[in-house]
Amino acid sequence: MFQTGCLLLLILASLFVQQSPKSFMVNHIQKHTTLFVPLVVDKASTLSRTSRKISNLNEFPFLNYVIGSDWAYSQAVNPFNIDTWKGDLSQFKSRIGKHITWHSDRLISPANSERYYDHVSHTMNIPPSELDDQHRLFRISGLGHCRGGDGAWAIGQTNVLSSMIRWVEEGKAPNTLFGRKYVNGSSRRHCRYPLRNQYHGSGNSSLPESWTCR
Repeated sequence: MFQTGCLLLLILASLFVQQSPKSFMVNHIQKHTTLFVPLVVDKASTLSRTSRKISNLNEFPFLNYVIGSDWAYSQAVNPFNIDTWKGDLSQFKSRIGKHITWHSDRLISPANSERYYDHVSHTMNIPPSELDDQHRLFRISGLGHCRGGDGAWAIGQTNVLSSMIRWVEEGKAPNTLFGRKYVNGSSRRHCRYPLRNQYHGSGNSSLPESWTCR
């Protein structure tokens, strides 16, 4: 597996060296179309656009497409029982478990975490106000893939862990996760889902006091 992965990376690297990024992507899209269009029966379901546009990745337009049958096959096979879409967390709840999820990514859509939160809420037939007793989701605006970004992205894993400890040991559930951007000193209190930050309309937008979770 490692050797295969390395070989693939070497091939991709050589392609990038031989071609400009733009020409490489154009050729890739053409090959993608050549391979899959003959298999298309219903473009709306077989070769379809993802539900949300991937921000800042317009230079990779082929990433906006998925093959509808792939995920269905993977879900049916479920190798090694890796399915992470189980909506019934009753056993976890019965043990008074606490769970914090934070998500922000330019590749892996945060909408997936929102959908999972809603999936658990619907499966267990409990509203977000009750689900929040065990499971809280925080969307970190402006954070890239694990680090960096245009927003107050530096939340610090120790801050998240401290929030979990206070929740479990002291019963103080977190309503926000504090983030900071080092370059310009801006900071933000990232809200728990489904609340979102709204600007007051006045004041310094780089200060967390100028925003409210609603």
